[in-house]
Amino acid sequence: MKISDIKDIVWEKDVEEFEKWYNAQLEIETFITNRNPLTKLFTKHSANVLILNTQYYYDRTGFKWDEDRDRTLQKRPLTLLTKLILKTKQYIKTIKRIAKDLEETKKVDGASLQKFRELFFLIWCIFMADLGKPLASLIQKRLEKRGLNPRQIDTIINYCISFRNAFEFQKEAEGLKKIYRHLPQQYKANSVVFKTLPQSIQNTILTHWKKYRHLTGAWLDTRPETPPELFRRLLMMGKTQSPKRIQKIPKRLQQFLSKDDLQLISLTRQHSFFDNYVSDIYERLDFLLNQHLSKQFSITSKDLSWYSFDELEALTKYGKKLTNQQREQRKQYRIMVQVDGKVTMFYGKRNFEEVQKAISGKLPLLTATTTLKGFTASRGFIRAPVKIVNQTKDMNKVKTGDILVATMTHPDLMLAIQKCSGIITDAGGITSHAAIISREFRIPCIVGTRIATKVLKDGNLVELDANNGTVLIIS
Repeated sequence: MKISDIKDIVWEKDVEEFEKWYNAQLEIETFITNRNPLTKLFTKHSANVLILNTQYYYDRTGFKWDEDRDRTLQKRPLTLLTKLILKTKQYIKTIKRIAKDLEETKKVDGASLQKFRELFFLIWCIFMADLGKPLASLIQKRLEKRGLNPRQIDTIINYCISFRNAFEFQKEAEGLKKIYRHLPQQYKANSVVFKTLPQSIQNTILTHWKKYRHLTGAWLDTRPETPPELFRRLLMMGKTQSPKRIQKIPKRLQQFLSKDDLQLISLTRQHSFFDNYVSDIYERLDFLLNQHLSKQFSITSKDLSWYSFDELEALTKYGKKLTNQQREQRKQYRIMVQVDGKVTMFYGKRNFEEVQKAISGKLPLLTATTTLKGFTASRGFIRAPVKIVNQTKDMNKVKTGDILVATMTHPDLMLAIQKCSGIITDAGGITSHAAIISREFRIPCIVGTRIATKVLKDGNLVELDANNGTVLIIS
């Protein structure tokens, strides 16, 4: 593939994803429909995908996923969800088998790396078949037609994302709360630092850190949270409330719902569970892979993030490392493209600027707007300044009471989430981390705006009206 092939395609700018290069490679492979049987359930179209550093673009003329997905869901929601869940269960069975083998791995070689690649690809297939956003709208409209009020609809949405067995990020939060409750009052002051704590308290925090450190560094950044950073987050636990999880739809609401309604809600709940369940597996196994490779080849986790999966294979087979020059070059200038099923990568300032110039010249300009729209993930209203969080280091910008704006949220962002008064995301739906965590923290949240991180700037004062799914820019 040549640079000219990229220029010939009409691209549409989409979300900005801060992912490890090898994971980006597997993700864009899932846009090849004949390689991802899950998406075959709602579309026959593959999509050409381009990544400039962290900015994603899709072939505007050929990308039919959203239309096909939404149309199929509207016409046959129960059939689509039933088939998708059945195939997802089959994938998870394979994922669990591979994960069990990998968790016993003491050293990553060519054979075990192939297993990691297969496992991550299967997980990305599940991620890319997520119906969270259109499902949220479908359920919302359906319940409104049944005459349910916003509070009643909230109860049912809570049921769709509440589970008896907590996910890893929920267990981690509960574990921190337990530590906080037993923390002597004199150590709860913001001026206290980790290294001055009694050894017994340090050991308790370190035990928790070792158990859950894999949750940070998997998405936005590649450096896991340190014990002192975990302690900073611990000091904020007193401000959080216990999650409100609903394990059963109240009988007073069931009387308004048809048999099909109840089945749709049940299937949505299963779909939401599986999407988050495989995320738990991914975060643990990605951390394990990085730990092994880092130790074996004396490469930091951060530096490993610039490798493609093909380069990781060369590393494990032949010990071939990226040079300092290669690594520094792709930090600033990296291009990955998947066209008609073929994935190619280009590096260097000249290539990057050539593609960027060609793409930017064809892109439609963002229309000036004072209002954004999305899906209400958690109701509420707040007027506050926004802070854009794209990487872990951006969390330092978020002050207590700010509204956090991100492409999507992950456990990496918990320190900022604990301080914010609301959340706005570009992507996501009913199954997303932002939807679940905002309801647990009881703060307003709107997801799926598509353009929030592009339109909003740090310090913008906005009204986040999560009762009506809108964001009004005041200044």
